Amino acid sequence: EQAATMIGRLYKTAAADTVTPNQLTFTDKAKVNTWSAGYIYDAVQKGYIVGYPDGTFKPGNTVTRAEVSRILYSYLGNSLSTQSKNYQGTDFRNDVENTTISEGCTLSNAEVGGDLYITEGVGSAAVMLSDVTIDGTLIISGGNVTLENVDAPIVMVSSSMNRLVQVTTTGNTNISATTVKSTASLSEAALDVSAGGFSDIALQGG
Repeated sequence: EQAATMIGRLYKTAAADTVTPNQLTFTDKAKVNTWSAGYIYDAVQKGYIVGYPDGTFKPGNTVTRAEVSRILYSYLGNSLSTQSKNYQGTDFRNDVENTTISEGCTLSNAEVGGDLYITEGVGSAAVMLSDVTIDGTLIISGGNVTLENVDAPIVMVSSSMNRLVQVTTTGNTNISATTVKSTASLSEAALDVSAGGFSDIALQGG
């Protein structure tokens, strides 16, 4: 449960404070602590954690290397980690849905079936998403990010180090809802007439 919580916090799990252990399906859910239940629940719903064949989760067990590898493989998904590289959707693997960007780069002509996470490791480097559709949440924790012709239901701007995150929407970009949890600069530039840009922005935190 500690491993699931650490990774869930890294990936800004939204269900963290809204789930109780009783909502889990594992036969030993009574042994799960309240502080970890939301992270475990989210990981199970997304298929990152499946538990053991006997239906247990074993929250107090020491996690093995193989288990960590399995969980990280699912969370990270397609890892875009080469600086200044131009990635395409054709570079994606077919057995994962998430995508993680950890260096300044470009991603174009792609559909992300899960979440897309731009990590704090990007720093202030430029990240360009062009002609990208994201089915899950776009989590932005670092970078100077340009969204050109991007469709995403949810954008979350959240840097645990409170670094300035800059996000610009342009072209035919439509973001249904944006949550800002840390220092950020959001702007719209040269949007198409029919584009929504940042349609709904909520501020959380200080």
